[in-house]
Amino acid sequence: MSDNSERLGLMAPGVAALRRIRLPAKLMLLAAVLLIPLLVVAFSLSLRQHADLTVTHSEIEGVELIRPVMRLVTLAQKHRGQTNVLLSGNRQVMSDLEQTRQALSLALVDMERAVADTHTFDIGAAWQPLMPRIKNLAANTQGASVSDSFALHSALISDLRQFVYGLGESSGLLYEPEAAPYHLVEAVLTRMIATSEQLGQARGAGAGLLAQASIDPQAAAAMRMRLQTLDASLQDWDFTRSVLERKGQSGLGLEAALKTGADFLVLARGAFGVNVSQSIEPAAYFAAGTRAIDGFLAAQDAMLQRLDQRLQARSGELIWQRNALIGGSTLVILLL
Repeated sequence: MSDNSERLGLMAPGVAALRRIRLPAKLMLLAAVLLIPLLVVAFSLSLRQHADLTVTHSEIEGVELIRPVMRLVTLAQKHRGQTNVLLSGNRQVMSDLEQTRQALSLALVDMERAVADTHTFDIGAAWQPLMPRIKNLAANTQGASVSDSFALHSALISDLRQFVYGLGESSGLLYEPEAAPYHLVEAVLTRMIATSEQLGQARGAGAGLLAQASIDPQAAAAMRMRLQTLDASLQDWDFTRSVLERKGQSGLGLEAALKTGADFLVLARGAFGVNVSQSIEPAAYFAAGTRAIDGFLAAQDAMLQRLDQRLQARSGELIWQRNALIGGSTLVILLL
């Protein structure tokens, strides 16, 4: 026995203890040795999947919030342009302006409901200062000058743009790990609202100038600068479209959006060129700008729908993996 102990060395006490344990106890000890690492790994994987599922659900809620925010941005831009035309002396726009104000009030109700229905992240504190500014937009522009009204609207739209960025961060959309969904997020959050604002400013400022008896040369020069920036943005969008297509994200309506944007750009350059040769009615100009904005908003809706589909599919896959992990671990425990 002593010879065996010498051969076993440090393992001798353990071997001796195991020899004294009965077979059922040995089997239970063996099961525990197998089961404990399995439970640790299963628990770790379960925590990871729960975290991924929480992030995915947060992103889904973020996508749901982007829609009503962009609706508010679009209506604020439209309200700015129509108010600009009205303050420039064209009262024929008054009925359209009243319709825009009603639509803005309804969109505000939808936005408040969407904020209240968001549970995976807190956006209420960032939203509260914006709500009264939108609600009082019409009253705050009553009797204002053209420049003051334009500046007030633009400041609100800029803050809504920052709100969208904050929404992307809070929901986790800006940290989307997969390439194709990330490109959709980047297009919607960082590019779309900027381009719609460039179009909105060109539409609103240009319609206001066309409503005046004569166009100030300095104002026309400022318009040409706006249009130059818009042209560069449209070229960037064409590159974005090609990137999305290479990532398998085609059929988003960006070709049509770029076409309406290019058509509006041609019309605006004809109205505010150095040698103006084209007389355009403010209403026709405003309608062309609206078509361009609507084209990009349609593409945005398609991108949000595609993004939502990807996130919903990921959520379903994570739920399936979690259930399979729980079921498999339970089966192993029962077998042991």
